[in-house]
Amino acid sequence: MKPWVVSPSIFTAGTMLILISALMLYRVKNSLSGVLQSLGYTIFIPGAISLLSGVMELNDLLEGSSITGLSVIKPVAEYYIHHSVPTVLSVAAVYLFIGGVLYWLGSKLDNAKRKFSWN
Repeated sequence: MKPWVVSPSIFTAGTMLILISALMLYRVKNSLSGVLQSLGYTIFIPGAISLLSGVMELNDLLEGSSITGLSVIKPVAEYYIHHSVPTVLSVAAVYLFIGGVLYWLGSKLDNAKRKFSWN
């Protein structure tokens, strides 16, 4: 499924929000390398948190908790873990990759700018 086919209005709104945030970051940072590094941070951190939460076991999350009705919640949570966690982990891997690449490109541009600077 392609997101621009399934819900084009939401895809367009999300794309516009990303572009606006990149333009606002450029106004604050005044350099493309700073923008790429900031976008890399903001994409990498949710991916890392998602990866950490996806790796945790269900028993680790529910162990020692005093949730009333745990016997009702546990089958639903197990179903979610077994059917959704692989998707969450693949999305987290994409976030980590894109965030890492953007930060790396920003640092390479910053190093090149410093190397060829006359100041």
